[in-house]
Amino acid sequence: MTEKQYVDALTAAGKWAFVCLYELVKTWDGADKKNLVRQAYALNLDSQEGGTRTRVNAILRIIEGREDRRALEEIRNTSRVCNEHPEITARIDELIARYF
Repeated sequence: MTEKQYVDALTAAGKWAFVCLYELVKTWDGADKKNLVRQAYALNLDSQEGGTRTRVNAILRIIEGREDRRALEEIRNTSRVCNEHPEITARIDELIARYF
């Protein structure tokens, strides 16, 4: 994964949504992507399922590119996201401890 691909994927996913959807996507068994998107859409992050599909695909690219820990750490160090969602730092720490 190139730097541009990583940046584009994280932008498409959205930093807050990346954290919200990360565990769901990370633990996906690879069988039914439509079902994965439906589960993610049920979390009400997007007004249309197409937006959720874009986010899920972007997160999958980051995970498959083995850049997911980097993304989590970058999000943890983003003041805007942390100020808007103070609970995100603890959640990211949990995810890193669980998956890395």
